[in-house]
Amino acid sequence: MKKDFDLLLFKSLMVIDKEKAFKYIYEQYNPLCYFIASSYLTNKEDINDVIQQTFINLFNNLSNVDNIKSYLCKTVKNIALNIIKKESKMIDYDELINLGDEDSKIKGSIAYQELLKSMQNILGEDDTKIIILYLIYGYDFKKIAEIFKSNSKTIKTKYYRALKKYQKEMKK
Repeated sequence: MKKDFDLLLFKSLMVIDKEKAFKYIYEQYNPLCYFIASSYLTNKEDINDVIQQTFINLFNNLSNVDNIKSYLCKTVKNIALNIIKKESKMIDYDELINLGDEDSKIKGSIAYQELLKSMQNILGEDDTKIIILYLIYGYDFKKIAEIFKSNSKTIKTKYYRALKKYQKEMKK
């Protein structure tokens, strides 16, 4: 019942004082939105962006909202998932070869570049990415599985098979 009351109160306050109405809803639901966003994301800037966009969407779509809490929860979740999808598409093989990490002389060295090219020739792009993401970036198999939209056990199997294959080829 409180949910319906919040919507009614919010819409009533919007007629009288939009700023107070928005502030009331923000203070009421910001902690919940933060909790939901942080369950999907770890970067505080991304979490705050999600919350900000969620409340902007609420304000812009108020006429279509039947339940504020439900709307906010769904919106936070969807925006957070969109950020995850966007981030997972950002890793590309060229980035792995041209790691601009100035702190590491190894990553920029010619030997490192040759190693990556050798791995790609022997293993292919996907298996090379899996190895690089695991060994260099320190991603766990679950995170790599999210990037490849696969099962973590499948990624783990591919990782160990690729390592074995590469080692076998290097012994020749």
